[in-house]
Amino acid sequence: MQKTASQTATAQQHLASGKKVNTGLEDPDKFFAARGLGFTATDNARLIDGLRQNTQVIKVAQHGIDTISKLLEQSQALALDALANTADLPLNSAPLSQQILSDSPVAYWRLNDSGGTAVNLGTVGAALNAPYAGGVLLNQTQLYSNGGANSAGFSGSGQVVQVPDNAAINLSPVSQRTIELVFNANTTAGRQVLFEEGGNVNGLEIYILNGELYFNGRNGTGTVWGSYLSVPIVAGQTYHAVLQLDEPNGELRGYLDGQLVGIGADPVTVPLVAHSGDIGIGAMRGDAWFHDGVQIGDGLSFNGRISDVAIYNQLLSEAKIEERALSVISDTAENVSEAISRIIEQIDMVARDSRYRDVNLLLSDLMTTRFNSSNTSTIVTRGRDMTSEGLGLESLDTASISGLQQAVASIEAALLTIREFSQSIGTDVSVIQTRDSMIEQMINLAREGAGKLTLADMNEEGANIKALEVASQVQTSVLALSTRSRIADLLRDLSLQRR
Repeated sequence: MQKTASQTATAQQHLASGKKVNTGLEDPDKFFAARGLGFTATDNARLIDGLRQNTQVIKVAQHGIDTISKLLEQSQALALDALANTADLPLNSAPLSQQILSDSPVAYWRLNDSGGTAVNLGTVGAALNAPYAGGVLLNQTQLYSNGGANSAGFSGSGQVVQVPDNAAINLSPVSQRTIELVFNANTTAGRQVLFEEGGNVNGLEIYILNGELYFNGRNGTGTVWGSYLSVPIVAGQTYHAVLQLDEPNGELRGYLDGQLVGIGADPVTVPLVAHSGDIGIGAMRGDAWFHDGVQIGDGLSFNGRISDVAIYNQLLSEAKIEERALSVISDTAENVSEAISRIIEQIDMVARDSRYRDVNLLLSDLMTTRFNSSNTSTIVTRGRDMTSEGLGLESLDTASISGLQQAVASIEAALLTIREFSQSIGTDVSVIQTRDSMIEQMINLAREGAGKLTLADMNEEGANIKALEVASQVQTSVLALSTRSRIADLLRDLSLQRR
């Protein structure tokens, strides 16, 4: 019965623990063999933890690479767009003001004055100094950066630069005339005068009407001719506009940003005669003849900023007009330079922030991944410097055409470097994940092997307990019968002794 009770306790322990070998006393060979397999599984589990943490390091680096790649693509697009806008700009182009003065305009108002008068820098000098009237906003922000200065602001409510009559402009006949100016409109709605000279008979005008920029000219005295051109524009963008009267060739021409808008349909057959109508910049003074008829009185004020209004009694070549225009719109390249610089700063920040558990593969850190506990099977993931310095972008010169061209090439090289590095660490993470699966399977096999050595068969142990319960019951019954028989024998012996 004692043996049965011991066997029952052992079987119950097997059921409770799930193991048939719980101590080294039960079966030393199986117990210690299973224990060794358990240690192997534990060691491999720690390796799994390391592998998965290293995988996270690479994932963080990959996320940083993707972000840097997008930033590089943005800067590349900006540089290419700037190159498209300034492809023909001569290198080392002089500031616009110098270009204008080199061609001796009769009048040149930069409109960057601090006082109440627009000073004429042209050959006529102070005779064409023009008062600011109606509250023209002075010292407004410059419209371009290639030698640009402050501009004059107009709010669309009566501000005007009052240019005096002068024989160099309107009081004498003229057969060749070039008028140029730089402007940026706050809105293109309605009719807004940028420049007009003349009255309700003769004149030259540059004006906006419902989203279109018009170049207009009319000689209403003697042999009458009227000619005009128009081109769409948008608010908030800086433009360079040129109106040319070319009577010897019979043409009225308009240029916007250096490109010929067209030639007026009505031939210019005679010079523009002298006309005493007032001259206005930023609004109409007196009357004016537009392409669709006469407007009487003052007004039709411009809403935006104007600078660098110049008048020449000669024709400028198309090459010079284009160079002037590109000097203005090349400001796009300079604005792009600032934008690209900000992007480069972000690249450095992203590279520094791509850190996980004090490892940063984008700052040239090395990371070793172990695949066994004896450290004989490893892979080393080699980081790379993904900052602007490491990518060769720390000293980009994007403020010039040649600099932009070099910047595009440098950014392309940086993108190739990024992609090669991404492929390299992508290969490493693939290897690590493959080994992760292998080690996990080895853990399962080790645990399975340990189980085969020590785990109990629940069905077998249950059957053993049932059999031991039956044996215990039988033994108890036998003991009871034996005890009753012994008592009967004692009673019989005692009865015989009494007799």
